Amino acid sequence: EKANIEIERSNISNSKIAITAKDSASLKIKYFIPKNFEICAAVYRKKIEFGGGILEIPKKSCNKNATIVQRNSNLIEK
Repeated sequence: EKANIEIERSNISNSKIAITAKDSASLKIKYFIPKNFEICAAVYRKKIEFGGGILEIPKKSCNKNATIVQRNSNLIEK
C-alpha cells in the first residue's frame, strides 16, 4: 500500500502472478524475466481507500494476453 519501489533486476519463476502493483503502489523494474506463470503482470486496486497501482516493466516482458490492468491503474512498458 502506497509503496514506491524500484528493482534493478528480477527473475521470477513458477508463480501464479509473476509481478503485481496494487493499492496506490508504484513499482518500476528495469530488467524483468518471468518464467512459468499464469499471469505475467497485474495492476489494480484491492482496497477501496487506495487508488490503482502503477507498474513499469521493460517492453516485451509480458504478452498482453497475460496481463490484468484495472481501470485507474497503469501498466507502462518502456
